[in-house]
Amino acid sequence: MRVAFDQQVFLLQKYGGISRYVCSLAQDMSLIPDAEVKVIAPLHFNNHLEQISRSGLVWGWRVPRIPKTARLVCSLSEKLAHSAIKYYHPDIIHETYFSAFDFMSTGAKRVLTVYDMIYEKYASSFSRGDVITAAKQSAALRADHVICISESTRRDLLELFDI
Repeated sequence: MRVAFDQQVFLLQKYGGISRYVCSLAQDMSLIPDAEVKVIAPLHFNNHLEQISRSGLVWGWRVPRIPKTARLVCSLSEKLAHSAIKYYHPDIIHETYFSAFDFMSTGAKRVLTVYDMIYEKYASSFSRGDVITAAKQSAALRADHVICISESTRRDLLELFDI
């Protein structure tokens, strides 16, 4: 079984709980017999990936954050990730964050982890909450399996997205 984790969260966080969770999940899954695991993050800003890169789980390179280049780096990383994922040909793709766009056109099953529903529950407190909510809902709807990190998050997801 081939499992690929995408690059999304590793472009958003230098350090953080979500990227740490994904790295830990990838490491633990790599211990399962007959599991081939790769984190495909061609260009990324994340230091957690640097800590597991020696294990052979990571395909990609950490790049420095240079002002006004984030969009370019993200766009290039997405294009490279798309090609790398097609080449790797995973059975399962775990999307690491929420995108409204499905840039991975493979026959692989999709898994998504939902970490919380804060943007949805407290929408008036966030200026970009509607963008994140739309992306989260789109990602959840295309997923074959959704993991919620808590029972509370599962209930909120079911109630707010009617999934």
